[in-house]
Amino acid sequence: MTNTATLSEVQLRQFTGSENWYRHGINRSVLFTDGAKYVADQGGAYWLLDIIAIAQQHDKSISAEEFQVWNLKVHSDRSATVYCDDGNGNPVYTQEIPFTDFPVDEVKLYFVNNVIHLPSEYWLGKPASTFVGARISFGPCRHSRLRLGIAKRFDVCQAR
Repeated sequence: MTNTATLSEVQLRQFTGSENWYRHGINRSVLFTDGAKYVADQGGAYWLLDIIAIAQQHDKSISAEEFQVWNLKVHSDRSATVYCDDGNGNPVYTQEIPFTDFPVDEVKLYFVNNVIHLPSEYWLGKPASTFVGARISFGPCRHSRLRLGIAKRFDVCQAR
C-alpha cells in the first residue's frame, strides 16, 4: 500500500543521516538506511531494494562499481524503468517494470559500501555515519546523538 501524502521530494530531503541501519533479507551483506526504508515503507517499494540488493549478487559488472546511482522512473502508463549508473552517467544496469503503483514519478538511491541510502544521506563523499569513528548501531541506541544526521557531534553508540 502506498502513501502519497508522505512520500515527496521535500520529505525525502529531510533524511540527512541514519540512526538505524537495516539488513536486507535476501542479500544479508547489504544494509539500508532509515531513508531507504522510508521509501520502501511509504512507497510500497521493498521490491526496489530487492532489485538493488540482488543485482549485487548476480551481476559482477554492477558489484564492481564502488559507487552506484539507482533511479526509478515511473512513466505515465504506470510502467517504470529501474536503471543504475556509475555516478558519471555511464549505464550499468536497466530493468523494465511492467506496472507499479509507486506514488512519485522518480526516486534516486545510492549504493555505496554495501549500503542503500538516499542522496541526502550521503555526505561529503561518505555515508554520514562514517564520520569520526562512528559505529553502526543495528537498532535504537540511547547513547546516539546522530538524530537524522544533524548533530553537533558525530557520536554514535560506541560498543562497550
